[in-house]
Amino acid sequence: MSAQRQPVLGPMLVDILARLTAVESEVRRLRRTSGPRDRLDVDVLHAIADATGGVPFRARDVFVRAELVDGLDGVLTEAFVTSSKSLGKLLTRCAGMALPDGLIVERLHVRGRSHWRVSVSALS
Repeated sequence: MSAQRQPVLGPMLVDILARLTAVESEVRRLRRTSGPRDRLDVDVLHAIADATGGVPFRARDVFVRAELVDGLDGVLTEAFVTSSKSLGKLLTRCAGMALPDGLIVERLHVRGRSHWRVSVSALS
């Protein structure tokens, strides 16, 4: 009788293992696509909040401002945020999420274009 169960159990285990592998892969993907990846990302958000004072901006505006605001360029470089595209991806991952240190990232639409606002909650 156990010989009969073995062939049935084998395919079931293979199926369960395949499903578990798929779930683990999805969890890894979601971790990469939601929220800040590390403390450097959080530092970038703080630097942007300080540099913009809560005023809406476009991702490319941050790089123009980085030349004028002390330390902003260094924080961006250290976190490997080197283009408007990479900054946009960071902001997209963080928008609308509960973030460390009371950070708030909002995506706004102004005249059909994405603008962002990064601020720190007064309650933090």
